Amino acid sequence: TVAIVLTTGAVLVGASWSPIGSVWAVNAMGRLASAFLMGSTLSAMLLGHYYLTAPAMSIDPLKRFVQCMGWGLGLRAITAGLSLWAWQAGWAATNPPSLSTFFLVVRWGMGFGATLMATVLAWQTVRLRSTQSATGILYIAMTFVLFGELTGLILSQRTGVIF
Repeated sequence: TVAIVLTTGAVLVGASWSPIGSVWAVNAMGRLASAFLMGSTLSAMLLGHYYLTAPAMSIDPLKRFVQCMGWGLGLRAITAGLSLWAWQAGWAATNPPSLSTFFLVVRWGMGFGATLMATVLAWQTVRLRSTQSATGILYIAMTFVLFGELTGLILSQRTGVIF
């Protein structure tokens, strides 16, 4: 497992290459944070689904994964904020194209705002041991994460930094 994590991390950092070192660092952090967020959200969703067939199982693992979702979302928001700052500072591209505010609003609104709301709701339902409700909310959270990350990819293509 450790070898898979390290290899995947190395591939993500390598795929973030940029001739500008600071852009490379921001892109690498963005990709790693994105992987952490998507992985923890998917794991929480699948684990929540498993609780539907094994309701007597301890709730602690699901709590930990939902907490990891919160940490991943925070890291991802910080790296997206750094990317926005790097793009506006002119690091990312020599002639940065104009961005549609629509994509930025969708990225931050659905990718972060809605995901945060779903994460908080999932946390509250997990604390109540309502795993069936938590599973449904985690499915929605996964949809918001994927939608946000796909919108981030559109922004990244246009700017050269990982949003």
